[in-house]
Amino acid sequence: MSFFKYLFLGLIVFTPFTYGAVGKISALKGESYLERDQHRIVLKNALPIEERDTLMTEIKAQVQMLFFDNTVITIGSNTVFKVEEYLFDETNAKAKFALKSGIFKAITGKIGKKAPENFSIRTKTAVIGIRGTTIRGKITENADVIMCDQGIINVTSLITNQTYIIPAGKMIILSHDGTSVEILNVTPEELKKMGIEEEFLFSSSSSVSERLQIEDLQSLNAQFQSQSVENTSTATESASDALDRNLQTQHDDTLNALIPLNDQIGGPTAGP
Repeated sequence: MSFFKYLFLGLIVFTPFTYGAVGKISALKGESYLERDQHRIVLKNALPIEERDTLMTEIKAQVQMLFFDNTVITIGSNTVFKVEEYLFDETNAKAKFALKSGIFKAITGKIGKKAPENFSIRTKTAVIGIRGTTIRGKITENADVIMCDQGIINVTSLITNQTYIIPAGKMIILSHDGTSVEILNVTPEELKKMGIEEEFLFSSSSSVSERLQIEDLQSLNAQFQSQSVENTSTATESASDALDRNLQTQHDDTLNALIPLNDQIGGPTAGP
């Protein structure tokens, strides 16, 4: 086999393992999946989450994510949520997420305390900044609805560039056409009117018993590295006789290997 064929095969096999784990799925209900490097992976408990992953839920599904800094994010039915950037170490900390559609609830972790200016969630019409916060939000048909349950948030409109300070117990409604902004008290009546009375199955409060530690992330990344090496060796040997015919099949096998990783990782998951 030529050098270039080995190189091409290696690039294909290692594609799903470009980024290290930044967290994991801590609880889920219903059918959900993530997209990574244009490939779809079915979600299971303890599946590692990587930077640039996009998570998608089906109807009546819910997914809870636990990140390295102990930020907890829960997304509800028919939601598309992306981990745009994430870094947490002794010298740097940042977390940037994007709600493309649907509903979410977030409890900020250590990044919210250490570097709140570097934590943000982008919706269709706004960017949410935090100050040690519990946040809820939903993208409806005509507006983005963003609520502050604890702490304070600043919401900046992507249309007008105006920033609004929203304290606990308040909600802001930004129309998608930029023609109206409302700030209201969070009440059961308002939640029902906006269609966000949905109660999440999972607890996403600061009392969640499970917390990720440094050794947890090291273990997750070690699992990825081990699985990558095994898949590369197997793929190279099986492709030696007919690489051109088998490249796509081996690529699919490598992607499918991500899902059984969940069974190897194990460990407790966050519950109700």
